[in-house]
Order: sequence, then C-alpha cells, then structure tokens
Amino acid sequence: MACAQVTPEALPPEPGAPEQSQGIADRFLRLLTFKVMEEETIPKPISDPQNPEMLEPLPMPATLPYIVRTRGAPATLVDERSEVSMVLEAVGVRLEVEQLLDHKAYVRCIGCRSETSGWIQRNILQSIDHPGSLPNDALAAFLEQTAHPTGEAPAENLLLLDHGVSASPSGRWVSPPWHEEPGYTGPILEIHARPSGFSLVVLEDETEPTR
Repeated sequence: MACAQVTPEALPPEPGAPEQSQGIADRFLRLLTFKVMEEETIPKPISDPQNPEMLEPLPMPATLPYIVRTRGAPATLVDERSEVSMVLEAVGVRLEVEQLLDHKAYVRCIGCRSETSGWIQRNILQSIDHPGSLPNDALAAFLEQTAHPTGEAPAENLLLLDHGVSASPSGRWVSPPWHEEPGYTGPILEIHARPSGFSLVVLEDETEPTR
C-alpha cells in the first residue's frame, strides 16, 4: 500500500501555538522597540534657555579682562571652597571676567547690589563680541548695547540695566530685579519684546511711561 509523505509544513499547528503571521508581527515589534531604544541612547546636543546648566558655551575674547552678561537664571557664584556666595536671579547681569577656564570663569559682579567676586559656569556667560542665538542672548545683548553703547558709563537710569532684568507676569522684562521690594521708589525700566526687536520704557516713580 502506498503511503503519502507528510512534510513538516503540512502538519497542523499545535494547540496554543502562534500563527506564522503573529510571529512576524512579534519580530517586527521587537525590532521597532530595539530601534527606539537605540535612538534614545544617542546623546543629542541640547540648549535649553529655561535651564542654564543645559546651555551650550559661547566663544570668549582672547584677552582678559572683558565684560559679559548672564544669559540665563538662576546663576550661582561660588567661592574658592565651592560654597555659594550669591545666586543671580536676573537675566543679563553685568560681570567682568578676570580668569577663564574650560568650564568656569572667575568674575567680578558689576551688576550685584554689593560687589561680589566668585566662580560661575562658563556656559552661562555671553561676551559683547560673541552673542548667542537664543532669546535670552538677544535680551542680554540689548541690555549691554542700550546701557553702554560706547562702552562708557551709562545715564543714571540706564545704570539699572547692569543689574539685569526679571520676567513679569505681563510677559515683559523689568529692572531692577528688586523693584517690588517694599519701600522702593526709584525708576523702573521695562523691556518690551516685539517682532521688530526689544524696546525700552522708563517709568519714573510709578508714573506713566516717559518714552
């Protein structure tokens, strides 16, 4: 009697065994998952204006000392023992760099309420000659150009811009950063950001804008 030969492909699937199409889908999902995990592990350069620690460092002048502005906040000044000496809560605080290393700089804080020196992260600094491309970089450059257009000492009101600016709920930037402290009656400088650029409004003792 002749017997028909049964090949493995012709055997019915065992109970509970996945179908061939399901096996292909599983392999596809495994490959896709591996690809996603692989891409997530590749380091990507990030420059986050909301996180000063994630800013990319900018070029600096070759000759010391020179003037810079902070391009993010908060920024911390530390002493030789790495202890915090001051936290700069404003953007665009004016500093003078006296020593520059790979990742930090020793600065004299011109825009602090009391003269302070210390170490600060290099990537938080922007020099006059090498502005960055982030919104805060443009703001810091505007403060320097407005207060010191010729490099000389600014007018008394504009001197407040050396202290930097703080963000207001209305979306404007305001100087001095301590303008809301009880008892402050001096001028208040507002920086308006428009599509055409920044503009300055000076408020004198809580009066209407003078310009």
